[in-house]
Amino acid sequence: MTNEQYLVVSYFCAAAGGVIMAVILIAFLRKDLSRAVRSVISPLGRLLGRVFPAWLVLTVLFAFMSVSYFDCSHNTYQEVVKDYPHMADVTRTQIQYMLIFTSIALFAFVLLLAVVLGVSRFFAGGQREGCSK
Repeated sequence: MTNEQYLVVSYFCAAAGGVIMAVILIAFLRKDLSRAVRSVISPLGRLLGRVFPAWLVLTVLFAFMSVSYFDCSHNTYQEVVKDYPHMADVTRTQIQYMLIFTSIALFAFVLLLAVVLGVSRFFAGGQREGCSK
């Protein structure tokens, strides 16, 4: 395999791996997320449930694209292709960024969902479904 072939294969495999990771994470969290969203009275909660898959997939893709092959010592495509260790380092960095950004996105989403749940409980007067004072 030539360096150029490695560049193309590693680039698309890293992107596909990140998206597959996000889809697996969405499938794993879907049941718990839908249970949490059903307890929210406002339409904002249902909107959060619908936005969650796009939120994670876009986070992975933005993290992947935020890493560049070009730096101070690699100004042209030919210089990048010639340096195999540099391409491998960039691929590892892309994977690392995808994992970090995904964990930050999950934390931010859970925090947002907690705020929405808290606000909806506050405006509901502290009553839960099926309960009366």
